[in-house]
Amino acid sequence: MEAAHGHYIAVWDDDDWHAPTRLDEQIKAIHSTGRQGCVLSLVTLYDELTGSAFLSARRLWEASLLAERTAVPAYPDLRRGSDTPVIASMAAESKLVGLDRPDLYVYFYHGENVWNRAHWEQNLLPHASPLTEPDTERIRSLFRSMN
Repeated sequence: MEAAHGHYIAVWDDDDWHAPTRLDEQIKAIHSTGRQGCVLSLVTLYDELTGSAFLSARRLWEASLLAERTAVPAYPDLRRGSDTPVIASMAAESKLVGLDRPDLYVYFYHGENVWNRAHWEQNLLPHASPLTEPDTERIRSLFRSMN
């Protein structure tokens, strides 16, 4: 964050998939609402270990943040989860708009993620809805194209 010089910053997890239009769609949401940031409120989840895809539960997905650099508070020095208090603070100050566009982001679980399997199974999957087989196959092909 300290090295960023642009007007906006974006969180971009390199082992997840981002649609080519993700940032554009989030900028449009910021401009249309007058908020200072945008996070996706729905994402697609893909479990490489089982080959299953899901629609996430509705929440403010930290890894999808796009915001005016000056609106983002300092990240705490935590090994994991440092983005959660940042998003909570921005939401409490009404700085964020949530965008229901799960087609813009796929969170891949591949076994070497920062969060372990227990996190995936206890916190994400119980609240997610399975995708149809054709939709799941499209997500599988995205995963294969990344590797």
